Amino acid sequence: MTIKAVTIGAGQAAVAFAAKLRELDAEAEILMIGGEESLPYQRPPLSKKYMTGEMEAERLLLRPAEWYADNRIECRTSTQVTRIDPATKKVHAGGEAISFDKLLIATGAVPRDLPAPI
Repeated sequence: MTIKAVTIGAGQAAVAFAAKLRELDAEAEILMIGGEESLPYQRPPLSKKYMTGEMEAERLLLRPAEWYADNRIECRTSTQVTRIDPATKKVHAGGEAISFDKLLIATGAVPRDLPAPI
């Protein structure tokens, strides 16, 4: 039986999960869904070295584009997940209902401002 794994979020945790799953199961179908336009990239260098011109955009990627193709890991960028239906094991994203056997939610967190002390 082929496992279909879907990851909501396409950051470092999702890439690590996809790499390990591929290592453990050569036949698994792996889909990463991310809201950003690019393939998964390193966050700290983006805010420092890339912004100051010390690093090229390609060097920010966690894995080169070829790695995803070579490992049969589908990355859907610029795609928002609008609903998860655990009862039917479907994720709704980009106007499509996508079936899964295993689901990883790796969306990270959004920083928030703390109230200033008075």
